Amino acid sequence: MSVVEESEELAIWLHAKTDGVAVPNHERSRMATGCFNIVIEHQHAVALLIRHELYGSAFALARSTYEAYIRGVWLRNCATDQQIQGFLEDKLNRGFGALISDIEKMDGYTEGVLSTVKKENWNLLSSFTHTGFNQVIRRNTDKYIEPNYTDEDIIQIVGFVNLIVLLAGVEITFLSGDNELSMEFLEKINTYSGKSP
Repeated sequence: MSVVEESEELAIWLHAKTDGVAVPNHERSRMATGCFNIVIEHQHAVALLIRHELYGSAFALARSTYEAYIRGVWLRNCATDQQIQGFLEDKLNRGFGALISDIEKMDGYTEGVLSTVKKENWNLLSSFTHTGFNQVIRRNTDKYIEPNYTDEDIIQIVGFVNLIVLLAGVEITFLSGDNELSMEFLEKINTYSGKSP
């Protein structure tokens, strides 16, 4: 199965598993779930863009996918009521690194994986998002200005986005309180992360 087919299959699976899932009807839950829903939409968009060889746009969404996931986890678990209100007013003055730091103080997140992902990938992801060198250099061949993304580049960026969307799915299941669905997502992550790129 190609990376595109795998991503499309995952998008269908995610829709089937999360469509109509009930979450608590309060601002914290709704804002967090909104973030996770954006992650799901971005993953689907990346799959579609890769299918149509619109690689630059697909790569540009990778950082936004990660950011939406982090914001959702932070809103669900860390934000004070005052910070939730600030978010609702689009006036939250908290840096992205601080969000990760807050999250990694909680049980289940203390291994430092999220900060390691940021440390090791932020510059590259930002370059793709903001049309930096790493994005532009992949628009050049020996003779033309056209997409020039390697299969390895595509596999890595799609794999990153797919793993983030599965983590977002787990967060939705935690919000819903559906332990059986949580186990399905955790099993899917174990299956997915066990594959070699």
